[in-house]
Amino acid sequence: PIFLKIVPPAALLVPIAGIGFAFLGIEQMSYSIAAPIVGYSAIMWVFLGWYSGVRIGFGNYRIPEALQVILVGVALGWITGLNAPETTRDAAKLVKWWGPVWTAGDI
Repeated sequence: PIFLKIVPPAALLVPIAGIGFAFLGIEQMSYSIAAPIVGYSAIMWVFLGWYSGVRIGFGNYRIPEALQVILVGVALGWITGLNAPETTRDAAKLVKWWGPVWTAGDI
């Protein structure tokens, strides 16, 4: 009771939110750690591109950092055999056009 008079209740929720954010970040990192060659290379590319300011490109054209990370991760995934053609075909079957459909009978 005296503690709640000194500390606002909202301040007591901040550590809980911090634990939640840390859990979300660690969960996403666990996928990268599961395949070290691919995951660590992609994380290194993120650090190089976004945090250290390394720019990769040709002349005045610069390749976006997010595209670099995607290309490095996909290329290393295929080179190391982490990606399999069967699973890629199965995943491609799930990709369909789900655009808006309107018919006069809906009115």
